[in-house]
Amino acid sequence: MMDDGREVLCVVSASAMGELEHVPRTPANQREEQFVRLRDASGNARPANFKRESSEGTPRGIIVRGIDLRT
Repeated sequence: MMDDGREVLCVVSASAMGELEHVPRTPANQREEQFVRLRDASGNARPANFKRESSEGTPRGIIVRGIDLRT
């Protein structure tokens, strides 16, 4: 994700990807393929926590969750 030209680490949760495809949790060995299929849809999300400029994890970044993908 970009923020005024600054790259921000961003990941999409497994449950968010499942919500996008309307499927239960995808097995770990199939998540990369699932992410590639959903890249455009999940990449257009602007998480609510991004607005607050909060980050988490190591390294610091934004996690896109299912709630961020709902319209």
